[in-house]
Amino acid sequence: MHSIFNPKHLIRALIVAVALAQGALALDKIPQYQIVDIGGMIRDAYPTAGISSGWAVNESGDVVGAALIDSEFHAFVYSEDWGLVILPPLPGWTNHIAQDVSDRDAEGIVLIVGGAGQTTQLSNSDPGHSVMWRYDTAQGLAEIVDVGHLPGNGVSELTAVNNNGLAVGYSRVGLTSGFYEPMVYEAATGILHPLALSSAPVDINDADQVLAGTIRAQLSKDPGTGVISVSSTFDLSMEPGERVPGVTSALNNLGWVSGTAYMGYTIGGRAQLGAALYDNVSWEIVWSASSVNRAEGLNLHGDVVGQHGPRSATKAALYIRALDQVVMLEELTDPPTRWMSARDINDAGWVTGGLAGAVLWKRIGDLPVPTAPANLTAVPHEPHWVHPWNAITVSWTDTSNLDSGFFLERRVAGTSSWSEILSNVNITSYWDSDVGLGVTYEYRVRGRGLAGFSEYSNIASATAPSTPADTEPPSVAITEPGDGAQVSGRVSIRAVASDNVAVTDMSITFSGPSGYLGICSGANVTVLNCTWNTKRIRTGVYTLTATASDALGNGSNARISVELVDSGGGGGGGGGCHPKKGCLRDSSRQ
Repeated sequence: MHSIFNPKHLIRALIVAVALAQGALALDKIPQYQIVDIGGMIRDAYPTAGISSGWAVNESGDVVGAALIDSEFHAFVYSEDWGLVILPPLPGWTNHIAQDVSDRDAEGIVLIVGGAGQTTQLSNSDPGHSVMWRYDTAQGLAEIVDVGHLPGNGVSELTAVNNNGLAVGYSRVGLTSGFYEPMVYEAATGILHPLALSSAPVDINDADQVLAGTIRAQLSKDPGTGVISVSSTFDLSMEPGERVPGVTSALNNLGWVSGTAYMGYTIGGRAQLGAALYDNVSWEIVWSASSVNRAEGLNLHGDVVGQHGPRSATKAALYIRALDQVVMLEELTDPPTRWMSARDINDAGWVTGGLAGAVLWKRIGDLPVPTAPANLTAVPHEPHWVHPWNAITVSWTDTSNLDSGFFLERRVAGTSSWSEILSNVNITSYWDSDVGLGVTYEYRVRGRGLAGFSEYSNIASATAPSTPADTEPPSVAITEPGDGAQVSGRVSIRAVASDNVAVTDMSITFSGPSGYLGICSGANVTVLNCTWNTKRIRTGVYTLTATASDALGNGSNARISVELVDSGGGGGGGGGCHPKKGCLRDSSRQ
């Protein structure tokens, strides 16, 4: 590992560090975003368009990327000045991708880099031929530059460009060749220079530092020959931290690096990955959960974007370093809008990405707290058999898409102290059953979102029922026949019940060799007299059960056993009751 000391770059880093310390454009609060649906613009202009994605965004909010149109990939640039512009193709090449864009210079010119290919297998790894576009944001005009390859190679790609007119990439002998020859292209001279690096460059910052694998290399230009080369390297894999990433993705102007680290395996056997950030001190895992977690873009403040979540539910994620908090970008729009991945973030916090359709998350200020819940009501609940308890029903209206949970508070009317009875729940109604008899309560509720708590709702009050809920079950007994009696033919059965309030339902059933069946039932009675016709059921021991219940569903039962003997009427043959006429008849009810 070699240290880097270059006074010019140190001065640049100190200037940027001062700006960072002063909080210029830092995300020190949760941002709110407006969605710019670039993919939708592409489909409107080209009805046959397919997938698209934004790859990079500069400080002016200009987005570059690629879209599949008529079975060919086309590089595009989106700007607020001119909207969507399809970049001109390189003659002889059918597919193009734009991977990075510089900031606007004094004349409004941006440099866009990427590559061209001949098939729809075009990706960010092997386009085929490196290109640069000069795009005039003042006029909406673009011209393409054929950057080409290093001598002896057949395919190439530019992956990143800085604001000094240097673009990095690599050349290869062919698409199947495993050897990458890193290179840097100088826009001012149109010269390609080879770089003595062992990995393909993925980014370059304004201090002319190049990120290639886990190596951060310093470039310098020989004033005599004009040759640009690697003057020193710094091995990031030797730095301390939670995990060293296996793949790096972005480099900011302070020399900080984002990447994706291997975290082990999940229970299901998938490799678990984590988004990592190096801040010139150590590596830190900023989020991890599943095999598709990845860090992509990084800005001056150490904010990282990428994708987070399980494979089937990947979401675009944003790590806000100043708050040490990870949020899903869909939660920062109103209404929430889901996108699968974020690829780049500028210093103002604007983000681009998308896997099915290109998108720009345009920051429109700080995320507001949710609006207060409305229409809070409190209604006493008298107990009944479905809900046999005293309670107060509290309900409210959710007025915001930004809240993630509600907090319900209560106090006894006439007192000043509120107590929280529900915390961070995603419901809009609640049974408060912990109430005193005849006590009047007051309620209020508020929501909480990523940006904090809402204001409180209106206050609602209600008085709990003053009568205790009935919890005592009835008593019940079978008084005829006696337990253990032998019976046959038409058997008289009598059951009696009583309750502290009232008996609402009684019934008598039998179970035994002929199965289970009801004999008789009655409502609002305390004595039940039945006749059990046994002539058509099997002989044997049967259980007679009498059940009684009250209005709140409190119930009890009594059981006796009787032996059914053959009375000579043919009942012992084992037949069942008549399918239409039945075998039961109520004798009397009192």
